[in-house]
Amino acid sequence: MTEKAKILGNAKVDDVRHTDYSGLTNVIEFQNGLTKREYFAGLALKGVTAFIPNDSQDEDYKIYARQAIKLADALLEELSKEVEDE
Repeated sequence: MTEKAKILGNAKVDDVRHTDYSGLTNVIEFQNGLTKREYFAGLALKGVTAFIPNDSQDEDYKIYARQAIKLADALLEELSKEVEDE
């Protein structure tokens, strides 16, 4: 991971705005204390584990967690790149 991505990932998340499933409400969640890397990994883990089998073992969960962290790191790496005008 580049130094720029590490700095971005270690920044704290102050508040996060999102729209609920009905599309009607703008919700603010306060995530004080979480870094962007932790927050992104949590979101990725939610997706990775959305359809896990009921017979999953402890080792499976460790694999899911590692995948979520890799996804979060990849996102931070891409976000840290300079955007070129198209």
